[in-house]
Amino acid sequence: MAPSLYDKAHLIAAAIRVLTHTQKTAPTLSSISELLGISQEETAWMLHVLATNDIVTEVTAGAITRYFLADVLKIETLPRQSTESQLDQELAKFKSARLEIESKAQSILAEQAEKQKSRFAEIEKKLKEAAASQAKKPHA
Repeated sequence: MAPSLYDKAHLIAAAIRVLTHTQKTAPTLSSISELLGISQEETAWMLHVLATNDIVTEVTAGAITRYFLADVLKIETLPRQSTESQLDQELAKFKSARLEIESKAQSILAEQAEKQKSRFAEIEKKLKEAAASQAKKPHA
């Protein structure tokens, strides 16, 4: 069963706490993603949701964005049941489309290999016929 938004929010909050403690500074997206072992895209989506709900605050300085906990109690207002997110739905669509493309590519490659086999067989047949006709002709 996939973790709910509530569960993911608690994981992100815990990661921010741990990284703030160990690094002595607010963590970045990549450090949170690395600690939790999830993709940066999913981590960014979760941080965006948490920032929208005023649970996390984003502070950008130059090209670096760091994340601070704002109001962790608001996590309790998030849904606890596991629902398939739009990101999961889009990912499933992408995977199915990719599998379809891969299967089409495999069938095209198999078809090309079969055509090449038949061409080589045809060329070999013509060479054998030419060699047989050369052998039948008497040399002068």
